[in-house]
Amino acid sequence: MKFPNKHIKDLHLLPRRLRTVPNFLANYSWNQQGNTFSKENNRIGRIFPASERAHKYTTLAENDSYSEKVFEQLALQKLAREKVVSERGILNAESLEAQAELLRRRPTHLRYSPSYNPAKFASVLIPLINCEHRACLVLTQRSSYLRSHAGQMCFPGGRVEPSDGSHYYAALRETYEEVDLLPDFFTFVNRIPSLFTKDLRTEIHSYVAFTIQNNLPSLGFGEVDKVYCIPLTSFLNPNYQKVTKFRNTDLEYIEFNIKDVPRIWGITAVLLNMYFRSLCPDSLIPTSNTLISGC
Repeated sequence: MKFPNKHIKDLHLLPRRLRTVPNFLANYSWNQQGNTFSKENNRIGRIFPASERAHKYTTLAENDSYSEKVFEQLALQKLAREKVVSERGILNAESLEAQAELLRRRPTHLRYSPSYNPAKFASVLIPLINCEHRACLVLTQRSSYLRSHAGQMCFPGGRVEPSDGSHYYAALRETYEEVDLLPDFFTFVNRIPSLFTKDLRTEIHSYVAFTIQNNLPSLGFGEVDKVYCIPLTSFLNPNYQKVTKFRNTDLEYIEFNIKDVPRIWGITAVLLNMYFRSLCPDSLIPTSNTLISGC
């Protein structure tokens, strides 16, 4: 493997993370014996006995499950119509090319973009992966022991170092350090327009990339507590979407409250808004014109 950064070309010299924290995936669990991801079994039947009360809860669960399947099918149709995924709902060469073209042709910008001169730069990777034969995004939950943004959902990323050589490589490096996904197995798709932090001091560069890696990420006593592999269709379920505003501003965006996943809000949610507005403009519930899609 060739790495442009001499500081991490020797992977065997890097400290391996202790495999002490389990991997948590939305709607999936890791099957160590089968070396793959598999859907979790319905827990209702195991928790409640075969009684009237159990039947009541099971019926409610079945109704919710039916509703989720309907929305999932509708979301899949929207994504397939834009060729963001294949007809089978996975990512392949054609769908990645379609995403690259849509992100280039329909970039989404914040309506509010004041002039500023950032002193710092950060890079974020938006990782695409096929999991359980479905197109998914990889998100992480920050450790509860961190001083800033503890416990929040985010994409892998961090501060750009002078030795990185490029913003994109900084995102790949941070992804490797946080979730152990190797840079050489990522395929660059396209970038998301830059964002800025609330204090206007840091500019955030975001990149969409696909990886063929489907191994269980290793975690330890670091920045990440949990890793979530979330199907693209889950973000398009209107029941999981909620209009909200940035604190002390009029900027509206969609936050996501997906089943079995912590609340996704803030910059991470805005990046998801920009991503889906570019690829599938009618995929999110309406807001004010905070996000503007280009042509």
